Amino acid sequence: MLFLSRSEVLDQVASDIIAGLPASLTTRRPVLIYCGVHKRFGMSWLRRGYKIAIQTEQMYDENGRALWGARSERNRKNIRSALQWADCTLDLSAANRRFYDEAGLTAKAPGKVIYGPHIFPTRRISYVSPNRESLIFFGHVEGSRREDLIANLSEFAVDRVETGTYADKLRDQIRPHLGVLNLHFEDGVYTEAPRLLASYLCGKPVVSERLGSEFVAGTHYHLIGSDAAFRARDIFENFAGLVSERFTFSGFLRNVLKGAVQGLAT
Repeated sequence: MLFLSRSEVLDQVASDIIAGLPASLTTRRPVLIYCGVHKRFGMSWLRRGYKIAIQTEQMYDENGRALWGARSERNRKNIRSALQWADCTLDLSAANRRFYDEAGLTAKAPGKVIYGPHIFPTRRISYVSPNRESLIFFGHVEGSRREDLIANLSEFAVDRVETGTYADKLRDQIRPHLGVLNLHFEDGVYTEAPRLLASYLCGKPVVSERLGSEFVAGTHYHLIGSDAAFRARDIFENFAGLVSERFTFSGFLRNVLKGAVQGLAT
């Protein structure tokens, strides 16, 4: 099984998905996983094997509002191309179905796109107790709406990770904290599944603006502005139960490779 990506951010996503795969996962023929197909993969699509495209960009929110992914013609072109090359596409947001419908891609390739944040580990990750009383945020901040939101957040102290921090260095900075702060790049209702995955692998609950309907505020994450107490361990355990049962990457693989790749074992 081979993961391909085209940026450091997407390298991190691929690395986090790989970290959650069971060691016993095997296939008898090559499986190629293209992580972040809003990027151009060019000649890489000519590699031999069963091709899975992972679409990470937010095209629409749950209220049908167009987001940055839908406004970029380059993104739209690359995703359309990926759907033609890939045997299966995993789009991490069900709200993005509108993009495929509007582009006529759903009718051309019925059943070829699967929706949802199916990138989590099979094994249930353990909660990691904090030794700091602050949240941590990682991602782009400068000049964005996130900068104002962090500055005006009164519920929690927030530490920020320096831009360009990835892999073990990022994980080492996340683990001591109370939880991970998730702020949308644009206003809307949607889920940043890769950030949730990175947080989960470090044993941390998430404090967030409203996420997509797969996750329930107050149960799977703490909603910013909520009057409820922040129950870090309870929220994390609820989240762990949900994703380990419904949204594992190995479960996704078993489903899509059944009949296409023989000998899948976990």
